[in-house]
Amino acid sequence: MSGPNRPVVYGLNDIILCHTQISHVDGHLGRYRYRDHDAIELAGACALEEVWCLLLDGRLPTAARREDFLREIEALRAIPPAVTELLPGLARLGSEADGIAWLQSAVCLLARALDWAPVLDLDHTVLRRQVLQATVSAPILLAALHRLRNGLRPVAPDPALGHAANALYMMTGEPPSEEHARALEQYLIIAAEHGMAASTFAARVILSTGADLGSALSGALGALSGPLHGGAPILALEMLDEIGAPDRVEPWLRERLSRDERIMGFGHRVYRTVDPRATTLREVAARLGCERLDLTRRVEKHAAVILDEVKPGRSLRANVELYAALVMEAVGLPRSMFSATFAMARLVGWGAHLLEQHAGNRLIRPVTAFAGGPVRPVPSLSQRGRPHG
Repeated sequence: MSGPNRPVVYGLNDIILCHTQISHVDGHLGRYRYRDHDAIELAGACALEEVWCLLLDGRLPTAARREDFLREIEALRAIPPAVTELLPGLARLGSEADGIAWLQSAVCLLARALDWAPVLDLDHTVLRRQVLQATVSAPILLAALHRLRNGLRPVAPDPALGHAANALYMMTGEPPSEEHARALEQYLIIAAEHGMAASTFAARVILSTGADLGSALSGALGALSGPLHGGAPILALEMLDEIGAPDRVEPWLRERLSRDERIMGFGHRVYRTVDPRATTLREVAARLGCERLDLTRRVEKHAAVILDEVKPGRSLRANVELYAALVMEAVGLPRSMFSATFAMARLVGWGAHLLEQHAGNRLIRPVTAFAGGPVRPVPSLSQRGRPHG
């Protein structure tokens, strides 16, 4: 039932779309979980592939199941020739900083090359394989596009390396240190899923129509590209570039806040306390010895103090982007690939949500509250006046 007397919830705040067993974000306590496990604990104790298996299949794998899952991934690393032939042309389009758009186009090409059918025609096993293939292919496609754009030959994945280590290896052409591979792996784990974000909602809406997986993932990537959602970790680094030195932190922040400008890497739509992802990545950045960690901590501290002074009651705390930028820079990822790396991580969560949507699908079709006037008769052509000439 729709009508002018029903309340409109702009932005769909606190509207429950569905029941899910995938994840839960508690913005008031500053916690989030994947299935039955705390996400931060998982990032500290597990490999990415184990968390990936948990999100897709519902439980952490045994040692034997983990080996089976790794073999599944390895079998899906080949990119169809019809896609690789088009990558040089795609690499020349747009700006490299728009890596999410590259990934969006590449996923669509992959879907067409593999002839992914509408999901209404698929069973769970086939759709799960497609989900895995899209996620496995993402770092291969991104790295190839980056290298082609810069006049370098793409690097094939190394069967001996895991998903995160391969992402670095294929991007830089050099085998990463265990320390760098683990740091990126922890980032990919904590960024893999985060509830009913706008991109996740977009993906579920599209899949609910029965469209193919490529269309659903393309829609999710389009939503994530928006600055109000995925943001841009590169902007946090540019902020640090502009501040430059510790003695400039306070005057720089006061000037921006006096003009009510956004401080990059701060604030979150859900969290009303510390973003636990930022806390974890601060620790990772410290472990890596990031050279600008002290400056970043100073910015984090002063931003909270100054905002409490200027606008009492308005909380401004560091979000995942602030320290994600330091970590990605430290492990050797080019700045232009920061946002696309976030998208690559989130493919895992989107895949889990799309499998769940498919299992109990119902077309998502909300209604609007019409705010126009009463129906009026349509005037005749003579009453409207004839066009001149």
